[in-house]
Amino acid sequence: MRFDYRIVAPQKGDPPFTAFVYIIPSFYSSDDDGCPLLSPQITEAEIDGYVQAYKEDLDRMGERAKRALQQAHERTLEMLRDGE
Repeated sequence: MRFDYRIVAPQKGDPPFTAFVYIIPSFYSSDDDGCPLLSPQITEAEIDGYVQAYKEDLDRMGERAKRALQQAHERTLEMLRDGE
């Protein structure tokens, strides 16, 4: 998978806040100027295949991130109910 997510949610002892997600590349390389690269050098004929694969990866990651974010929201509500 080319993309992943990172959830930021309150932990015990933190003031309450709404959890949120960052979408991050699972891996990348950089060119000589430090620009992040998500693909190798590709030809015009390869562009559509790469873009389609990225879309599919983003869709899968998005579903996983939504489930994880919902769980983070539920944990936050539990902490508030428990007075933590």
